[in-house]
Amino acid sequence: MEFPIEQFNESVGEIMMYCQCIEENVKRIYSYMQSGNPERNRLDIEDQRLTLGQVITFMKDLDQSRGKPFFSPRDYQFLFLVSKTRNEYAHNVYTHFCYLTDPDEFEASYAMCVDRLKKDKAWLYTLYAAVEDARMLYEDKKYGKER
Repeated sequence: MEFPIEQFNESVGEIMMYCQCIEENVKRIYSYMQSGNPERNRLDIEDQRLTLGQVITFMKDLDQSRGKPFFSPRDYQFLFLVSKTRNEYAHNVYTHFCYLTDPDEFEASYAMCVDRLKKDKAWLYTLYAAVEDARMLYEDKKYGKER
């Protein structure tokens, strides 16, 4: 195995971290976009138990109702993809290869999962950094701060 399972496991953990941080930043951005107190808005999101997909949908509707949206349609496509990708790593990725008994099938499936994992980790890291920057910009814009 060129990519040891330990490295695979570590990368899955990083992917989950990026997804969780993106989700939290999206919820924070949405809480700032809404009228009222952002901290109270954030608590309301938790009280309502909104999923990432629901928050993105509400945020997109609110954002696009304004004259100049904060995020582009392409940005929203990537945000919606986070939910799907997170669910894949949380529920399915290991089942693609762990239960295969034929060594050749196992290796082929594991190699495909490794390839996908490397690609997902790269784009999720890029999105994570961009959404973190967007959150800070939005908070600064909302409160007139400068960094």
